[in-house]
Amino acid sequence: VPKEIVEEISEGSTIEPVDIYTLFLAGINSMKYARFALHDYVKPQFKDKNPYSDLSVAGRNLRGLERILYLKRLESSWYSMYQTLKRDIIKTENFLRFVKRGFIPAGDEFSDVLLGKIRGREPHVLSDKEIEEFIEDYKKKKESEYKAGAFDIKRLMSDLEYDLKKLKAMEKVLKPLKEDLEAKPWKDPKLLKLASLIDDLTRYQKRKILIFSEFEETVQWIYRGLEKLGYTQNHKIEMVSSNTKGILDKIRRFAPKSNNYETEDEIDIFTSTDILSEGLNLQDANVVVNYDLHWTPIKLIQRIGRVDRIGTEHEEILVYNFFPEKAL
Repeated sequence: VPKEIVEEISEGSTIEPVDIYTLFLAGINSMKYARFALHDYVKPQFKDKNPYSDLSVAGRNLRGLERILYLKRLESSWYSMYQTLKRDIIKTENFLRFVKRGFIPAGDEFSDVLLGKIRGREPHVLSDKEIEEFIEDYKKKKESEYKAGAFDIKRLMSDLEYDLKKLKAMEKVLKPLKEDLEAKPWKDPKLLKLASLIDDLTRYQKRKILIFSEFEETVQWIYRGLEKLGYTQNHKIEMVSSNTKGILDKIRRFAPKSNNYETEDEIDIFTSTDILSEGLNLQDANVVVNYDLHWTPIKLIQRIGRVDRIGTEHEEILVYNFFPEKAL
């Protein structure tokens, strides 16, 4: 990683970057999270007045959650972290562009707008024309809740630019790594460990394996990576997330005995987000792999509970956990 990029990412951090993990840890911990901490930029005379006073608690919570989310995604997979950075670069850049035009897009109603998902378009950085048209249309319908004059706009813009610079620097580091791993998934040590585990578990007997990740992008990466490694030649592998169609069919094909279902197209390895962690009968399997650890322990119990259920024919349930890098 070029020295100037290392300096950009680690600027303002007390963490000395000695590897890729500590470099990103330095970047994550030294961001201002200006988009989430708007109360910090409210002028003193407005801080205790509505609606600005409501930004105080929300800002503290959102800033902390966002920092944890970055760490969780970094732990989960490089692919997940990269996709998060791409989205947040778009959101931060669009937020900054709105602020420069005296408009504060704070609140859930602007989620899709900040991602650039307007008029059926895919996520993108909005053009000046798109922003101006949105502001004009918005003001025709309602008055802006937060007035730009109540904020220290100069400092807010400066910190948004600071965050944007760090996000772009981290994305720049990850992009070639992501492209390399997509072309050569065997270079991903975590995925390779999973592949080795599958080999060990299925060497002498056929098993059904349930793999969980908290994040949809990681589920996608596991599926694509195993496919590229050739595992779909000997195993029927499927993936599901909240955006998957035909989930019930895949559940029945993975656990036909438990769901009284007949099929000639059984699934052997099922990788999923926590959409499968509650209220389903998957006890045809007796192996659960937690590719990342959910920050809520009850979720891990629920994941195991999909196979460790009344009616299982297995004498033992095998649970494998992937723990984070020590640096994280």
